[in-house]
Amino acid sequence: MEMRLRRRRKQGGIAVLALAVAIALNGQALPAEASTAAAPAGQQADGQGFVTTAEQAIKSVKALGFVDTDGSKLRAIAVEYDRPIAAKAVSKDAFAVEDYGMTLSEKDLTQGSAPGAVEKVYVNDAPAVSAAGGTSSGRYVIIEVNTDYQAGRFPRSYAITMAAGVKQCKAIHTADGFILPSEQAVTNYTQKTYIGYDPQTGKDRAPEYYHYANEGAYTIAGLEGYQLYTIEDGTAFHATHCFDEANGQYWDLDLPYALYVPADYDPQKSYGLVLHIHDAGSMSSDPRLTLTESQAAANYASEAFQSLAKANGLAGVIVLCPAIAEFYPMDAAHPDYELRMARDNWTLSCAEPAIWQLMDKITKEYHIDPDRIYGSGQSMGGMTVMAIS
Repeated sequence: MEMRLRRRRKQGGIAVLALAVAIALNGQALPAEASTAAAPAGQQADGQGFVTTAEQAIKSVKALGFVDTDGSKLRAIAVEYDRPIAAKAVSKDAFAVEDYGMTLSEKDLTQGSAPGAVEKVYVNDAPAVSAAGGTSSGRYVIIEVNTDYQAGRFPRSYAITMAAGVKQCKAIHTADGFILPSEQAVTNYTQKTYIGYDPQTGKDRAPEYYHYANEGAYTIAGLEGYQLYTIEDGTAFHATHCFDEANGQYWDLDLPYALYVPADYDPQKSYGLVLHIHDAGSMSSDPRLTLTESQAAANYASEAFQSLAKANGLAGVIVLCPAIAEFYPMDAAHPDYELRMARDNWTLSCAEPAIWQLMDKITKEYHIDPDRIYGSGQSMGGMTVMAIS
């Protein structure tokens, strides 16, 4: 039931004139005793502590993700409160969530069901999932969601898959008083427009609208060891005199990339090198998209894969993941030069020799065994790796 507060100013404080009969909390109604004690703005004294709303008590909503075989995926949502919450005070039915998985229809799935649905709710003393089921008390409510599904639809961005909103549906009793249910969801995202390019027609696709998680409002496990080299920060690799098979011209361009170097790298030892190239659905100058469109990059950087390399005579494996943008501003006459590789007319763009130059740079900087260089890729990336080979 809804609880309404009617207030009036009295002697510099806020007096609660009436508390309607009730929000049930563990079978008991919220106490109706009024108090004239001064309370912080937006809070009401209830005789046993302060009453506040979820919108005021929730400090942040953070998405906790990982990279699955079908791309980045939400594992849990960490809801940070401004006070400790007891484990017994939360339950699955106390929260409703919105996330990318819930936007998928049955026809979007290749296996599984109920994507993104709430699975577990518990409290923790850190914004992280807990195999032990959390702690007895903590400022974070962890909402684990269902990840046992596979999607056929490609998510336009990892930021889309990390968008989440949480609505507290029931009152929560804390040592500091009651936190009333939300009137609206507390979110970690901003709505943005995505306009894709259709290579079949050479025109832009119809606009699509998505929720994009704000920077700093999510983490994606498995990518911590990668360093990003971007155009924006001036660290992208500058390739020169790169031949494009479609028109026979040579171009200079900046090539962004992500690089994984084992933390225990020793220049006196030999390492393998894996080149991984993304597909044409992930063409962007953002290397994080290359890392999150599939599980490849996370797998190669994993302890299991690195241990396998060590068991086979290497000190580890360095992983190189270039980011090929759909278009690149070559010059005034070519502000939107297409870099798509493995084109339908069987030509490779100038991005391919740019990758070769980047490979030369990496093999000179690190102690790479020239007989232990490997390639992998998805779709356009796979075809490009075969052409390079």
